Amino acid sequence: MKRSILLKVVFLFCSITFFGQDYHFSQFNAMPFWLNPAIVSQGSDVDAGLIYRTQYTGINNPYNTYGAFASAALMKRRDRNSYLGIGVGFIQDDNKNIQYKSTLAALTLAYHLRLNRTNSISVGLQPFFFQNSVNYNSLKWGNQYDGTNYVAALPTGEASTYSQLSKIDGSFGFNYQYAKGNHNSIVESEHKFQVGFSMYHLPGVHYSLYDGQEKVYSRFCLNMSYTYKKENSRIGYNPLLMVQLQGPAKEIIFGGNIFYILQEASNQTGLVKGASLGGGLLYRVGDAIIITGMLNYNSLTFGLAYDINASTLTTSTKTFGAFELSVRYRLNKGHWH
Repeated sequence: MKRSILLKVVFLFCSITFFGQDYHFSQFNAMPFWLNPAIVSQGSDVDAGLIYRTQYTGINNPYNTYGAFASAALMKRRDRNSYLGIGVGFIQDDNKNIQYKSTLAALTLAYHLRLNRTNSISVGLQPFFFQNSVNYNSLKWGNQYDGTNYVAALPTGEASTYSQLSKIDGSFGFNYQYAKGNHNSIVESEHKFQVGFSMYHLPGVHYSLYDGQEKVYSRFCLNMSYTYKKENSRIGYNPLLMVQLQGPAKEIIFGGNIFYILQEASNQTGLVKGASLGGGLLYRVGDAIIITGMLNYNSLTFGLAYDINASTLTTSTKTFGAFELSVRYRLNKGHWH
């Protein structure tokens, strides 16, 4: 009984005080609109994806997160040095222990400018709608214990609460990219570097399921990655770094992936589809070791990630952190690199 009560308190704290940390994914590149609005539709004419994350699987009714997005490039032609990207995105957290849900729906507009054949910059703006809800009848409060037993009929002693809250918020981002070579070619080399900065949550927006005006901290995110493959080689490397700061909370993920080209696509006939296999190891500082894997076939990418919990929660989670599955479809007609 005490363990069940403690877990519910932990989950309630993590959920209602969500402003300490937004939704987060180990495969953060799989949800580009939530990493940096500026990279929406970057390098793709059509881009769409799904992701599913289940967290703390060592505990009954784990914390589940679902995400989806779709975007398209507008006015993208070989004779133009700029184009627009427009996209929509959706994320939902679902915690069945306290019947808590938070849902986000976003609209993104990005502008991509090619400075020359290898360098480009992008900026993005993103208004989003946020809603969270909780069923207070599923919770047990300290005032409802008479000293020996739990009595549901006793008053909770809590201040005024709301079962649902809705807000309009926003974000913006900037990204720089250097790209040279062909990712799907065995003969050609590839060098691709990008660095971006984004801010989520506008100053002055407040969120609260209580009768109060808790401040939501802005989330600042730095994302960096580099892809390298030498010519006449099937093996490529992709080190990466992501740093997020949100009030007193922070998240730092670093590491890298290795990919192997199984089959090179035929650019002439299009009958042979490109395929590659990859995997890697990342570390979320103070929290988890992340094992990643991916399979690319033509325009589809299937990804997975498994978090091995390395934080103080290992006693309760038994080192089970989180498991993620993702699928992404990207179509690029070759108008840009």
